[in-house]
Amino acid sequence: MDKYGSLMEATDVTSSFSRCTTLRALGLVLHGMDTMQLLDITDHKLLCWRDAICEAMILGFRVEFLLKLVKNLARAVFGARAIHSMQLSHDSDEVKAAADALNIKQQELENQRREMHALLLAKGILLTALSA
Repeated sequence: MDKYGSLMEATDVTSSFSRCTTLRALGLVLHGMDTMQLLDITDHKLLCWRDAICEAMILGFRVEFLLKLVKNLARAVFGARAIHSMQLSHDSDEVKAAADALNIKQQELENQRREMHALLLAKGILLTALSA
C-alpha cells in the first residue's frame, strides 16, 4: 500500500454506509479479477468492474491503479479470445479437410462399386443372385 497510499486517505465520503458499500464492491471486483478464467470474463463483467471502480473514484477513493488493471485485463481477455477463435477456426479447417477426404474416399468407393457392377453385368452375373 505504500506505493499507492491509503485508499481512503483523501476521501470526502462521510457516510460509513457509502464507504462500506464501496469497499465491498471493490472487494468483489478484486475477487472476480483474481478467480475468473480469461475466457469466462464477459464484456458485461468488464464494464461492471470498470463502473464500480469509477464510482469509487468519484467518491474519492484513490483506486486509479485498479482502473489501469481492468484495462490491462480487458486487453488480455480480448487477446485470449482472439487466440481461442483462431484455434477454433484451425480446428474447423482440420474437420473440413477430414470431411473432404471422406467425400473423396466415398466417391472412389462409389466408382469402384460401379466398375464392379459393370464387370458383373458383363460376365452375366445378376446382382440379385449375389444379394441372396
